[in-house]
Amino acid sequence: MQRPPSTFRNWITPGGDFPPAAGRYHLYVSLACPWAHRTLILHRLKGLQGIVGLSVVHWLMRDDGWTFDPAAGVIPATVNSA
Repeated sequence: MQRPPSTFRNWITPGGDFPPAAGRYHLYVSLACPWAHRTLILHRLKGLQGIVGLSVVHWLMRDDGWTFDPAAGVIPATVNSA
């Protein structure tokens, strides 16, 4: 697999286009994705719990996309009525 170049090249910085603010950002991850796993590690190491919200989808992606079906590790979305 060769990943395409990232289209997201912005930073959360005071005075920047994306200022740091509790509740402003929300992280959606799947435990089946190794790249998402990295974001979970950083979320914890940086102490962002309670600042950046977190939702974990069901590990099995269906034909119509990710779900929040009940399963071990699933954390339902608290934003966007998901």
